[in-house]
Amino acid sequence: MEPNATQTSENRPAGPVIGAVIIILILVVGALYFWGAKLNKEANQTPEDILNTEDQTLNQLQTQGTTTDIDDINADLNATDLNNLDADLQNIDKELAN
Repeated sequence: MEPNATQTSENRPAGPVIGAVIIILILVVGALYFWGAKLNKEANQTPEDILNTEDQTLNQLQTQGTTTDIDDINADLNATDLNNLDADLQNIDKELAN
């Protein structure tokens, strides 16, 4: 009696296939681990890092004049850009939503 094709495929050991799947899973888990570590390293800022970062808005506010002349006050108001004042709050909202 000659074995047909279905009998020979059923008799093959599953060990090599299972081994290959395990190796692929280990590689995927390792890649995810290193990718996550890289993201955490970039995302984690200490309070010292934040304090040492130059704040353009604060610098601009500190360069304003101290005179009480109305024209000088209007010039300071026109030179002050407060459009991005709440940008950090929007970033915090985005991070909390994730």
